[in-house]
Amino acid sequence: KQWLAGGPEGLSDQIMSARAADGTLLKNNPDFMNWISQTAREVNPMNMVLPAGNGDRVSNIATRMGEIETMMRTNRAAYDKNPAIQEEYRNLIEARDRHQAA
Repeated sequence: KQWLAGGPEGLSDQIMSARAADGTLLKNNPDFMNWISQTAREVNPMNMVLPAGNGDRVSNIATRMGEIETMMRTNRAAYDKNPAIQEEYRNLIEARDRHQAA
């Protein structure tokens, strides 16, 4: 939704309240949400990895990667049992690599 907020005023609300032909909200459709998330990552991977805020996004990515890497070294069992943090780490690597290629 953060990515949509950068669009014209009201567009994010319109999209998030849109309904499919069967009446269900599009935002409750996993296929739609996966597609829109993937599209947002392709358009601007830096916004999808870290929340909006102050500071340099590249520096913030490096900082967060460092935090996760510390966890990997000091508490590998907790890292291995946490698929969400593993996915976050993969997303951080992808964002860093896309930014470097740009």
